[in-house]
Amino acid sequence: MNVNKRMTESLVLGGSAVELANFNLNVFGRGILRIRQKIPVAKIGQSSQLFLSSHGDLFTANLNPKDQIGVQVDEGLGMNFSFMSGWEPGAVATLALKIKAELPPGNWRVQFKSGGNLWLNRGTGATIILGDSSQMDRKLRVLKGILASEPKIEETVKEINVTAPDRPVVRK
Repeated sequence: MNVNKRMTESLVLGGSAVELANFNLNVFGRGILRIRQKIPVAKIGQSSQLFLSSHGDLFTANLNPKDQIGVQVDEGLGMNFSFMSGWEPGAVATLALKIKAELPPGNWRVQFKSGGNLWLNRGTGATIILGDSSQMDRKLRVLKGILASEPKIEETVKEINVTAPDRPVVRK
C-alpha cells in the first residue's frame, strides 16, 4: 500500500486547529504522523469556539482553556475581521501574550473597536484605552507603571488612556 505523503499532510492540515503536520516513513516502512495543535492565546466572543493563535490565526476548536484572554468585537462591526475593519490579528495575539506576561493577573478582556482601536478592561472598573497597535510595548510599559504605583486605580477611575504613552490621561 502506497501513502501519498503530501496528501496525508494536507488532509490533516485541513483541520483549523492544526498548526503543523509532518508525515514520514521510518526504515521499516511504517508511517509516522506528527501533529502540533495551535495554541490559543485569546478567545473571540463570549460563547463561541473561535480562538486566536499565538501567530494571529483564527481557528475553531472545542476547547475550554482556563485564564484565557477574551476578545470582544464592537457590536457595529459584528464578526467582520476584514482588512477594511482595521483588524490586526497578529497585533491582538501579541497583545494577549504580553498581557499575560507583563500585567497583573485578572480577567482581562480586549475590546476591538472600529478603526483598529484596542481597549482593555479587567471585568469591572476602569476602561483602558490603548488606541491602535503602534507603540504597544511603550503603552503597556506605561500602563504597568500606573497599575504598579496605584494598584486600586481601576476601582477609583473610569478611564485610563495610554494612546499617547508620553502623556497618559486618567479620567475620574
